[in-house]
Amino acid sequence: MGHDKSDHDCRKNFQGSAKAMEANAGVQLINHSEILIESKLQVRFIVGDEDSSMIAAVRRDNPVITFHKLADKNHLLKNFSSELYNMRSLHKEMNKKGVIAHIKKCFAYAVAQNKGDCERLRKELKRLPDHFYGRHENCGFWCKYKDKHTLTLTNNELYEKLVQLLNKYAANAAKFSVAASSQTNKSFNNVVAHKAHKNQCLSTTATCDVRVGDSVCTWNDGEKAILNFRTRLGFEEQCFSALYAEGADRKRLKRKLANSSHAKKLRKIQLKQNREALRQNQEKTEGITYQSNCGFNSQIEMPVERECVVDRKVKLVFFDLKTTGLDKDADIVQIAAKCGKFEFDSYVGPTKDIS
Repeated sequence: MGHDKSDHDCRKNFQGSAKAMEANAGVQLINHSEILIESKLQVRFIVGDEDSSMIAAVRRDNPVITFHKLADKNHLLKNFSSELYNMRSLHKEMNKKGVIAHIKKCFAYAVAQNKGDCERLRKELKRLPDHFYGRHENCGFWCKYKDKHTLTLTNNELYEKLVQLLNKYAANAAKFSVAASSQTNKSFNNVVAHKAHKNQCLSTTATCDVRVGDSVCTWNDGEKAILNFRTRLGFEEQCFSALYAEGADRKRLKRKLANSSHAKKLRKIQLKQNREALRQNQEKTEGITYQSNCGFNSQIEMPVERECVVDRKVKLVFFDLKTTGLDKDADIVQIAAKCGKFEFDSYVGPTKDIS
């Protein structure tokens, strides 16, 4: 306030909408980065999701350079899965157990096994609908069940939808044939989130810059970057700092190796499937407990005299219940009520754990 933007490091540097922020940040990072300009480097390939128009904004800002956008393989599979799940409401065959999982697996195989070969990937994606309907004459070497297959679809309308969907991805095969991943960025973002917490407003001062810079040092050099800070600032060496940095780096490496193992990944998938199965079973037994506008979905018409209480002679009792959870068999642990001047409040000992 009262200062021109040019005489200080102004933190308020964006006036557009929140949705336009990602595209604007992409333009600043790719075309106007002081670090890249000083190093005489020019970004040509960008890996990311397809949720924003960042690549279009970058091309508009710098029409001289040819930029290439590569789709992130993890976002690609998620978006493909979402489109499959959207088909369930129109095609009952998609609700059969294992259908969507098998289609996703075949799509992922096609991307992984044709990495770097755009034309071959495009052909394999176009052949997938026939594979799902038991026609394996044109399947690649990845199809091991040409004579007998565990999944065979029959609905012709669904076949046309799958052809249309996979043709769309085949037309854009050049974007994801490299099978690029932005997972490294997400891992780095986790490091930043531990040092620059999102629930605190740090960007109004230089605090956020310092914390993000610390995250970069930690990502590149590990926790031993603390020792470099101390040396640069002229502090005396302390044994505790060195022991802490060594132990933290050893713990981080051990966790990284464990998470990248095949057994760990299979275990993670199994736990996710178990959680999903448990959630579905609980929702079936509980019935509708929360649904948008479910209070108006009832077909029972209320009598006119019960729609609104207008008689002042009627005494209203306001009450509230506290329970051990949201399940329909949860225990009530507190009952409170009020009617005019009269109040009631009582606690009940629960027989089960509180959620």
